Parts: sequence; structure tokens; C-alpha cells
Amino acid sequence: MWRDETITGVWTDSYGGRIEVVEREGQLHFVIQCVRGPTSHTGGLAGVAVWNDPIGWFSDKGREDAGDAEANLSFILREHKLEVVGANTGYYHGARAYFDGDYVKTSSLSAKAQVKIVKSAKTGELPEE
Repeated sequence: MWRDETITGVWTDSYGGRIEVVEREGQLHFVIQCVRGPTSHTGGLAGVAVWNDPIGWFSDKGREDAGDAEANLSFILREHKLEVVGANTGYYHGARAYFDGDYVKTSSLSAKAQVKIVKSAKTGELPEE
């Protein structure tokens, strides 16, 4: 798998999508962001998904900052790739942006970065750069 044998880390899809993931106690704390063009084709979402290796599930149901329709993300770990599939995620990104794709792990996360991601995921607020 990887040197550190964990899903925790930075994942990219090589098309402008990036996920920072921290796996703890059956949960994936994540921040996902995408940039799919030079204009408003960007997006971001922070949250906590239920993790039952190799599948994770996120729902924004009940969140104060959610859109009208429930948004979902699924995370499926297949060998060295993390497949992300979303439903009704348009509230969190621009017109031609999307979170869906196959992501590969590109680096690990420092302890400080992990704390930042967990905090963002729990509050639902994207971290300040």
C-alpha cells in the first residue's frame, strides 16, 4: 500500500481535486477541495464520514450550513486509489466543479496538520490557508 499503511494523508486526483483525510476510531475526518478551471469552478467541503474499511459515507443531513437537498459523499478504497462519488454536492462547489474521481495518496499529514483537519471536519468549516 503506502509506506505508512494508513488512509490518513493527502490525496489528489491530478485534475485539481485534493482531499486531506484523518482516519480515527471508525471515522474519516476530511477536507475536500477542487479547482476545475480558471473561474468559479471551485469548491470545498469539510466533514466527518462513517468509515467501515474499505467504505466511508458522509451526509450533510442536519447541518446548519447544508443546502436544500441532502448531499452525500462515498469513499471507496480500492487498492491504491480512493474513489469518491457524490450526490447533490452542487451546493458546495461551482458550476463545472465536482468532487467525484479517483484519488491517489501523495503524502502523509503531520500531527499538527491532522489536528487542523479534525477540527475543520468537526465544525464543517474549511481551514484557513
